[in-house]
Amino acid sequence: MSTWKMKKAFIIGLCTFILTGCNAKTDEKDTDKKDIRNFQTNIAGEKTGKENDNNENKNSGNDKAKNIEGNMNADSLYESADLTGRVVNFSDSGCTITPDIAGDDGKTVMGAAPGYESEETNISISYQENCEVWIATIQISSGMAKMEQASVLDIKKQSSVIVYGSFEDERHIAAERIIICHHVNS
Repeated sequence: MSTWKMKKAFIIGLCTFILTGCNAKTDEKDTDKKDIRNFQTNIAGEKTGKENDNNENKNSGNDKAKNIEGNMNADSLYESADLTGRVVNFSDSGCTITPDIAGDDGKTVMGAAPGYESEETNISISYQENCEVWIATIQISSGMAKMEQASVLDIKKQSSVIVYGSFEDERHIAAERIIICHHVNS
């Protein structure tokens, strides 16, 4: 066999090996579902506890909602959020989102790929009567967000959203404010 044919066979074998490994199924899926459920349960418990501790936090959140027009730091939007994720479905009174999960390092955020969302981890969002909707155009380089008032009709499938509200249970939030995030490079 010539050197060329051996190299070609090696490359084809290597590519087949790599591609086969990408499609391998493991038990990680079950572990991820358990981790996501635990994460959501912890968030639901934390939010419920914060609301029950004192009503001042709730009032200051409402004051903050009135003062978000203009430019602001995008990190502060995410830090004060009750939930972040992507819209996967709509209902008459709200939408369903697949939540973002913080990575082990606390600096990265992960979400399910479109089409691979799990009903077990999705969270139902109902719009309160006075629910505010905003669009945040976030400059990736500076981290600044330009805020503009919007409406519920501006929320689309696969939109990245930040939700503020109260957990009714671990899989349902009554939204007081929703921010649609658009990330831009310049």
